[in-house]
Amino acid sequence: MGAYNTVEELIEAHLSNQRIRLSHTEYGRAILRKIGCQIEPVPVKVALSEDWKTIIRTKPFPWNMTPGKDDDRRTARAKAMARKPEANPRVMYADVSLRKHSDRAAVVVTFIDRLIFSVSMRTKDPATAEEVAVALAIIHPSVETMVTDSKTANRSFCGEVISSVTRAIQSKYKPQGRAVELVWFPAHSQVAGNTTPDYHAREMPIGPSMSRKSYHTRLPAFGTLPRSTEREGSYYQNRTST
Repeated sequence: MGAYNTVEELIEAHLSNQRIRLSHTEYGRAILRKIGCQIEPVPVKVALSEDWKTIIRTKPFPWNMTPGKDDDRRTARAKAMARKPEANPRVMYADVSLRKHSDRAAVVVTFIDRLIFSVSMRTKDPATAEEVAVALAIIHPSVETMVTDSKTANRSFCGEVISSVTRAIQSKYKPQGRAVELVWFPAHSQVAGNTTPDYHAREMPIGPSMSRKSYHTRLPAFGTLPRSTEREGSYYQNRTST
């Protein structure tokens, strides 16, 4: 049938996308409330700071990328994106996973084949979580290309209007002086660049204490990153668990 994901994963992705779509309008939010979906207040949007505007580069979305209709094109784009790190080791990927019956989300940033770091945040809004994932990757000093499968997050940075949570994170860091390219990656594509962050986001444990601290207390200065990428993952995980 050409399906690459489990039924549960496809259902979860579809429901998440529909919640995001409906939450953007008052009528849609009324529908969500009527069917018993818990929704957060509309996130406050603020302008991207001027210093970050100068370094973030975005590209238009490719045409004909509808899930279920243009799967071959989506897979081809994903495979092409997965080859980029061979020429550029500074490509990073971000993904999130919202937990059922919880107000917390797992946020991860990875290379194509391994975890860089993971944190948790308190939110039920997938769009806000995806924005935060992108922001955390962009502030990394070695990143040159940031790949995300979230069209919503990509559009937010492209339009230079982001959530107040995202702005609060970026305000604590200064750009490194070089441009960062933000690229959209088709979701649920079975290539390394998509499966690695997806796996770590789903498998990341989230406890009650992991969402009660502000971002800057959980994330050390990026200049202190351990050299070993394996240590990076455990280091950040330990920081979020304290």
